[in-house]
Amino acid sequence: MNAAGLRFFMIGLADTINSPIYFDKLTGEGVSADELKGTRDDANALVNAINATPAERIEKLVAQFDGVLTHAHDTFQHDWQLNRLQGFRDAQVMIGFVTSLFNKAGIRP
Repeated sequence: MNAAGLRFFMIGLADTINSPIYFDKLTGEGVSADELKGTRDDANALVNAINATPAERIEKLVAQFDGVLTHAHDTFQHDWQLNRLQGFRDAQVMIGFVTSLFNKAGIRP
């Protein structure tokens, strides 16, 4: 994964969890509206940070953690199609991981 791939993935992830259809499915599976809103807000903040940060700065982070990021991407894509709740949990992990990377690099979502 490179900076463009991370950007593409995070935009897609944010779009997925911002879908009203996704919301309806998740609230029926035990995710509260507040938890979904918080995860959506975190995803949107991360996308905004990615869009506002020069690609070269993100590229260094992505290069260092390519294997973990690619695995998280693949896991989300697989789980999302089979089990939306597990896909949502995968999204939360991915958002937390990327946010942590950005914080360590001084990039504030």
